[in-house]
Amino acid sequence: MINEFNDYNDQRFSWNKLTGSIPDNLGKLPSLKQLDLNHNYLTGSIPSSLGNLSSLEGLHLGFNSLSGPIPRALGNLSNLRTM
Repeated sequence: MINEFNDYNDQRFSWNKLTGSIPDNLGKLPSLKQLDLNHNYLTGSIPSSLGNLSSLEGLHLGFNSLSGPIPRALGNLSNLRTM
């Protein structure tokens, strides 16, 4: 399913009652500029593969039940403006 979103640069999935963990393969969307997963029921850790999203400007993961540290790889996101 992720391959279907390759040409999109803005993914907003807030308030969708999503459950489970953040898919590791989201890191395979190099043109993604905004990823909004706020206000869901996501669990587990933030995948370090999100550090591959070189175009990412906004990453919104609040109001979930995520655990663990923020991956160091997110420090590579030079275009990231909001989190």
